[in-house]
Amino acid sequence: ELNMTNTHFVNETGLDADNHYSSLNDVAIMFRYALNNEELKTIFLSSSYTTSNQTKTFVSTTNRFIAKNHIQMDYLLGGKTGTTDAAGLCLASIAYENGTNYMLITANAPLSYQTPYHVLDAKTIYDYFIESYESKTIVSKEDVIAHIKTKFAIPDELTFKAEKDIMKYVSKDFQKEDITYEYEGIDEVSVNTEPNTHLGVVKIIYQDELIDQIDVTLKEPLQLDIKEICDTYKVEIGITIFLIILLVLIVIIRRNKKRKRNQKK
Repeated sequence: ELNMTNTHFVNETGLDADNHYSSLNDVAIMFRYALNNEELKTIFLSSSYTTSNQTKTFVSTTNRFIAKNHIQMDYLLGGKTGTTDAAGLCLASIAYENGTNYMLITANAPLSYQTPYHVLDAKTIYDYFIESYESKTIVSKEDVIAHIKTKFAIPDELTFKAEKDIMKYVSKDFQKEDITYEYEGIDEVSVNTEPNTHLGVVKIIYQDELIDQIDVTLKEPLQLDIKEICDTYKVEIGITIFLIILLVLIVIIRRNKKRKRNQKK
């Protein structure tokens, strides 16, 4: 049901057994799903638990390793260690730093009773991402993302802005100037285009990678531009006016002739 396609369990303990296997990606899928259980999450985030009769306190093995080896990981929220001969030292953990939530699965660290290599692996990876990446606003609400021309309408070009801030987890050397917008959709709208018509999408590209896209919709009805119509069809309008005048003159002449004939009678 969770689409853990590289997993097959033959026991509930996780101990090594024939045809019992998983992958770090699948464990991450299971871990993320498990954290939706609020009771499990509360237990996972607890550094210790004291029994109701106050006689026994259980301490998180992850926290014990961190304290014993003086490892600086203040950003760590919780972790679950695991060990088998085949999998080595393993750790599933979550962390929070600078507005960003992290989830990490590590495995296959060297077996040791002295050094918590699985915790040190996690620290190395967390520190790298915390130092190198951060959540940034890559598109601000008022950023112009597209221009679409109009036909026989005022204004002659529509300007579309992002309707919300878009934040992404990017490298700290991210430069907003490197963002490009690629519009795909209707190239021209007219006064006949109904409000709320979906015109297209704007793709947000960073370093040749599509990182998001925004729908473009016509919000308000357009105003008819009489001047543009006249400028565009001035020859046709001129001919039409000439023909109307000519037709009126013909009618007047015929009426005059008819009136003169009637007077002679």
